[in-house]
Amino acid sequence: MTIPQSNLAMLFSDDDAERLEAMLERFLDHGGLPLEAVDGLLSAIVVAVDVIPPSEYLPSIVGEEAPIWETTEQAQEFFGLLMRLNNHIADRVAREPDDSSRPFLMTPDAVENLDDAALANDDFPIATDWAIGFMIGVGMRDDDWDERSAATDGLAEALRVIALLLPDPTDVDNASPEPASEARTPLRWSAADEVAEELSASAADRPMTLTERMSIVALLPDILHRLHLDRLERTHAHVPVRRDPKVGRNEPCPCGSGKKYKKCHGDGVH
Repeated sequence: MTIPQSNLAMLFSDDDAERLEAMLERFLDHGGLPLEAVDGLLSAIVVAVDVIPPSEYLPSIVGEEAPIWETTEQAQEFFGLLMRLNNHIADRVAREPDDSSRPFLMTPDAVENLDDAALANDDFPIATDWAIGFMIGVGMRDDDWDERSAATDGLAEALRVIALLLPDPTDVDNASPEPASEARTPLRWSAADEVAEELSASAADRPMTLTERMSIVALLPDILHRLHLDRLERTHAHVPVRRDPKVGRNEPCPCGSGKKYKKCHGDGVH
């Protein structure tokens, strides 16, 4: 069962998700990714500082030896759905987090009916595929993410929270390097810091419970939104507008004519 999306941004509908999910199944036996992992991969690409072209990430989605489409129309529909999902994610992470900000995740059908005891013991791997996809995207620009982790306070901890969702807990340390610089820009990752501190110690050597996983899933919209803001800050740095110095009317004209500015380019004729 896919967690339903809100009608707030219908760039990519639930029907689109079901159609794309069905089309992705043909690639699974060839090393391709399921929809949840594709959502994670595209999420990492959308919040990356460096632009990652489709030619670079498509092999991860369809596999290195993807089967050929039966018709041109099928191929066009697939790539159209993929681009719509990409645009949907870009819109999703740019908004202030709310119920519409959640990624497409697979959940047990009866998760809403589980009591507290069941939630504490159930180890259904919710969001594992999403985290795998996200870390594949991070791996495409390792150096950039290392630099961001060193420069932005809390970013490494946020990556560590996501890495806790991976199937192998030992990947946590490899996926989220410790910050290397003391001069860092704060992004107020207080919630992610708290979860990272609690779960890194208690769940790094055992499967997490469903309750623990859901606590991380609840943080994903905020983490992605803050990564989006960090990306904007890095890619849209303010460049001061260059202005020519003001010349007095009785000063020499900058053109080098030897005349006063008011008699040359300041007379309104030139």
